[in-house]
Amino acid sequence: MKYFIVEDSLDEKVVGKDFPQAYKFIKGYNPDAPNMLFSIYKYRESFPDYIPDLDGIMLSGSAKLTNIVSNGFSPFFS
Repeated sequence: MKYFIVEDSLDEKVVGKDFPQAYKFIKGYNPDAPNMLFSIYKYRESFPDYIPDLDGIMLSGSAKLTNIVSNGFSPFFS
């Protein structure tokens, strides 16, 4: 099993200049459906046993999907 360390960074080479990095869902994406964004909310103390479908999150500019932890969607990951 792979594990990752999440760290704060102000280095624009790492996090980019766009903020927020994610700002809305694409048309037709249901964040409440199983295995989507909001299903991760229940995993506060552990990792999900599936790969969440996060493809419906619209990212800005050169943002990476991992950057969404630091934006307006972050309450769903805290």
